[in-house]
Amino acid sequence: MHKEIENNALENLSKSDLNGLVPDNAELSLLNSWNYILMFLFEAKTSFSIMRKLFEKDSFENIEEAVLANGMYRNFILSYSKCYSSSGKGRISLDANDIYKAKPELKDIHNQILEIRNKYAAHNDESSFDIAINVTSQDDKKIELANTYTTSTPTKDFEYYLKTLEYCELQVIAKLNKKLDKIEKRIGKRIELKQN
Repeated sequence: MHKEIENNALENLSKSDLNGLVPDNAELSLLNSWNYILMFLFEAKTSFSIMRKLFEKDSFENIEEAVLANGMYRNFILSYSKCYSSSGKGRISLDANDIYKAKPELKDIHNQILEIRNKYAAHNDESSFDIAINVTSQDDKKIELANTYTTSTPTKDFEYYLKTLEYCELQVIAKLNKKLDKIEKRIGKRIELKQN
């Protein structure tokens, strides 16, 4: 099954408009692991943007909108957290101590995001982010039972999340640029990043 998924991903890549670019430079393929990090950050930023728009309303119009908003919140948390999760072959992980060494206040927000991932977004631990309660009404002949579930999203922290995400992105770009500079010196050619 994994091979089939990999083949589908490669097929999707071959259908992409790469404007004549081909994945054949062994020296630069070492940078592929950084592409994962950049994609996780892009996905986190996109999810954050959608989530923020949805939460700007006073209330959700329907349950689907509430599920979408909560889904984008979780996806933001999970995508950001993947940058710091343990990684497999050909992948890298960021070190929060390195990324946030000059901004300890943002490392505190980073730690909050990872705690939300660990207790709520990726796992089912006790947290203040969701509550499920059965409520009842009874008389002499019957008990009416209703299942309730509600979530609490810390919208007041959105600005801190965005600052942390943007700072992380800048640090990753700086690290990638240093790696590109070293490769340029080693191979004696200028490397230009193509914008799509």
